[in-house]
Amino acid sequence: MPPSSRLVGLLGLLLSAPLCATPLLLQGEHLSYRIDPDTLAISVDGVQVSAGQAPRQVDRLQQDTQAIRWRWPAQETRVEVLLDGEDLLLTLTSDGPRQIAWYSLPKNQTHLSMAFGEGSRFSVRDGDWLGYIGDELSELDSHHDLKLPLWSQDAGKRTYSWILQSPYDNQLSFSRKGGRLQLTASHSFSHFNRAPLEVRLNVGDDWLAGARRYREWLQAGGAWQSLADKFARIPAGRRLIGASHLYLWGDDLLDRQDVADWPGLQAKLRQKPEWLATFEAEEREALAAPSPQPWQQTLIMAGLNRLIGQQLPLPAQQGPAVQSKVLALRQQWVKGQFGQQLVARERWGQGLSLPVIEALQQAGLRKLWLGTPQWTAALQQDQALAAAKRQGYLVGSYDSYDTAIAPGDNDSWLSAQIPLELGKRCAIVEADGKPRPGFGGAGVYLNPGCALPFARERMGELAKASGINSLFLDVDGTAMASSDYSPAHQQGSAAMVAARNARLGWVGERLGLVLGSEDGNALTSKPLMFAHGVQSWGFGWTDAAMRKQAKSPYYLGKWWPDEAPQTFFQPARLKPRYLKTVFNPADRLPLYQAVFHDSVINSHHWLLDNLKFPAIREERALLGLLYNTPPLLNLSRSTLDKRLPELVRLSEQFAPLHEALWDKALVGFRWRDGAGRVQETRFSDGSRLVANFGKSTILIDGHKLPGKQLLVALKDQPVTLLKI
Repeated sequence: MPPSSRLVGLLGLLLSAPLCATPLLLQGEHLSYRIDPDTLAISVDGVQVSAGQAPRQVDRLQQDTQAIRWRWPAQETRVEVLLDGEDLLLTLTSDGPRQIAWYSLPKNQTHLSMAFGEGSRFSVRDGDWLGYIGDELSELDSHHDLKLPLWSQDAGKRTYSWILQSPYDNQLSFSRKGGRLQLTASHSFSHFNRAPLEVRLNVGDDWLAGARRYREWLQAGGAWQSLADKFARIPAGRRLIGASHLYLWGDDLLDRQDVADWPGLQAKLRQKPEWLATFEAEEREALAAPSPQPWQQTLIMAGLNRLIGQQLPLPAQQGPAVQSKVLALRQQWVKGQFGQQLVARERWGQGLSLPVIEALQQAGLRKLWLGTPQWTAALQQDQALAAAKRQGYLVGSYDSYDTAIAPGDNDSWLSAQIPLELGKRCAIVEADGKPRPGFGGAGVYLNPGCALPFARERMGELAKASGINSLFLDVDGTAMASSDYSPAHQQGSAAMVAARNARLGWVGERLGLVLGSEDGNALTSKPLMFAHGVQSWGFGWTDAAMRKQAKSPYYLGKWWPDEAPQTFFQPARLKPRYLKTVFNPADRLPLYQAVFHDSVINSHHWLLDNLKFPAIREERALLGLLYNTPPLLNLSRSTLDKRLPELVRLSEQFAPLHEALWDKALVGFRWRDGAGRVQETRFSDGSRLVANFGKSTILIDGHKLPGKQLLVALKDQPVTLLKI
């Protein structure tokens, strides 16, 4: 081999060899960042904030005063770390499809903060959190499982926040080792997502610093909109200010309280054997009772409502316009057959009904959002709906376009009644070529972009046929998305979330309805005025004691009876693990409110309303006031006497606070003691709220604050106390 060839070969080996030089420094005005190109380990002022990954071969290393750039040749990945003010901006660019691990939590960091729901801060050595995360949250995607695409870490003084400016195709993985949680992060490059990964490292002095920085970044990019601007576009949205949120259960035509003549009704029903044949055995026994008790009356009405449905079946596949006509015919038939045994027709109904609206009005409730779990209630209760709107209430129907089921599979699941051809054409296809099973394994999940024309048509039809002034569009607000391999609509998570936003945006732009959805994820927040699911988020989905074992003290209840399903209404106990991780105020942090308090009004998931867990009812109410978020209750006509006083109490406390603070940013949070039993939130106008979750009276700024009370210090107002 000629000498020149040997020299070239030697030079090539030297250039391709790993650079194992000492880590490099980027000096900001106040912070010093130390970066190891081999591992991507990063330190700030000598404190390690990422332990990085196993060493990689490095080449093409360059540095100037503002940035360091290099390449990992074996991974065909380019890396840049850049000073951006006092932040560090990390960018990874890949030349092909691959998964790149880039972060791991160093051992010197003791606490993590994440928005599984509203926000949590927990010790990485806490036993309950080790179990909860290890069993239920060990693998997370950043765009759906986290409500904000960021996490923070601390060991006391400073908070280090990793903000995923590229929120899609990131995987966060937890593991348990030596009694400690370990967290790693990776990013998947694919033909669905070739864009660079951008991550912002922010250093702050308090636990909300990362959330505030994320808010600033959203605002700078036009991805954040205030409630004030949303209300200017749809003025009816102002009715949400100070409003409590209710789901009104029961969409059958008749309630037991609609009967004026029980002996006459019983005799009439017994006259026709073909009618009796539709009643179940226990309903026939109740029908034979000489003086039926309330529980027997409920059974009789269940049988009668079923009879009505069989006489005039609802065409599940036809949509709201045709269904409203059938529902009107049902009312005519019932009035003709049983009019003499019933009260006046306008007073019929279960959840959304004139007697319920009157009871809410008489209780002094000025502002409410009322939701119906099925749109049939809104279609057949025109007078109740009109009365609610006259009172100033918002009335919203539930709707969804995520799952399509075959005709006849479950005709009562109206939102899933999607034309068969569309269900086949728009089904999300997984990598193995099979359609992705829908919710609960039924039917198929639909690509939101493919289903958008149908969704627009049906939503418009529903709004026109019912007269609702609000809409709750399920799932879209969660930013749930995946890769779709269908040749007809192949796309990745980012495009799928964009299609969800297009559907959400159309509701406001074209229908002018006050729009809400599930969760209100950061990535779908801009079109939304309200959302349900962040203040109390789902947990224990596979826990048999909670979901299946009816004799367990932790059982949440059956999906029965229809007018007040146990899973929504039956009080339940909490396992100690969830009492600590999901509901303990000392483990909660208002991360979501720090970003969206004056942009999206957020409350509980409807499965976990304010009354679901009696043992912590006071703590949940107090936390809602501290964060300035509305109460949410499930209500039916049969539960009015029991639940209405609780609703009134919660509303009276929440409404004036929200009316004062709805358009203010939540800018500060701190513990006023060393254990998190006393907490303070601060708003952009200087207003402060201080909650004492303990039992003992404490002194706060010269004021005595008893246990389970809230100190209210609104701008230019005298300090007052609220007792829960």
